[in-house]
Amino acid sequence: MPANFTKEEREILIQKFYEQGYVLLKTHGYKKLKVSDIAAAIGIGTGTFYNFFKSKDEFIIWLIKKRKEEAFNRFLSLAEKFPKGIPFEAMEQYLIDTISHFNLYRLLSQAEYNKLQKKIRLT
Repeated sequence: MPANFTKEEREILIQKFYEQGYVLLKTHGYKKLKVSDIAAAIGIGTGTFYNFFKSKDEFIIWLIKKRKEEAFNRFLSLAEKFPKGIPFEAMEQYLIDTISHFNLYRLLSQAEYNKLQKKIRLT
């Protein structure tokens, strides 16, 4: 039976999925990461995970899309902050953060990326 969550509870859990996703993928790697690991980190039962995502792959794809969206929004905020042009130092820091700290692709092997790519277009 599906767990019933209020809208606010769902939003909190989605935020936890987002916050823990990168850490979990970095810690376990794609192959060793289990749905039970994800659920435990979020504080829900394994079965409850499936109320949010159909599979581990769907979760990873969602996480990649959210990270890409976040990087794009950070760039838009940076562009708004500097309407006459983004200073080199600010752009450099954005790129370092995006490539080093927020990049899920570096946590996936080429084979893992290709598997996900076949499931849904990631580019």
